[in-house]
Amino acid sequence: MYPIKYRDKLYDAASFAGIDPLLVAAVVKAESNFNPRAISQKGAMGLMQIMPETAFWLAKEINEPLAKPEELLEPEKNLVLGTFYLKYLIDRYGNLELALGAYNAGVANMDIWLKSNKAKNPSLYPFKETKAFVKKVLWNYRVYCFLY
Repeated sequence: MYPIKYRDKLYDAASFAGIDPLLVAAVVKAESNFNPRAISQKGAMGLMQIMPETAFWLAKEINEPLAKPEELLEPEKNLVLGTFYLKYLIDRYGNLELALGAYNAGVANMDIWLKSNKAKNPSLYPFKETKAFVKKVLWNYRVYCFLY
């Protein structure tokens, strides 16, 4: 039920970014259920469901080569970029729930919600998908912490 596929790559990416690998596994489970070929209706790609525009920005920030969006379907590349993005959001917002909300809904939406006090509690997020995502990742994280 809660395996960690691509374990070595996931742990390496998490270590490189300085983030708990079990949190990364929880996000991957929620986003793609460890399917590296997953592509959302909105265009998010790979294990961590990264939008190509975000991936190109991240690749420049961390000096990670990324020539085309299809590379996001490679587990190692996706995990490196997605893990750094998650770490960036945690550092930016200083709060795991806010970071997860921004991971799902986008930084622009989270910043708007923060200004309107809708971000203090995930149950107040305007997007049902984002509420469910935060809840699911936190649950997955608790399960992974219990199991591993």
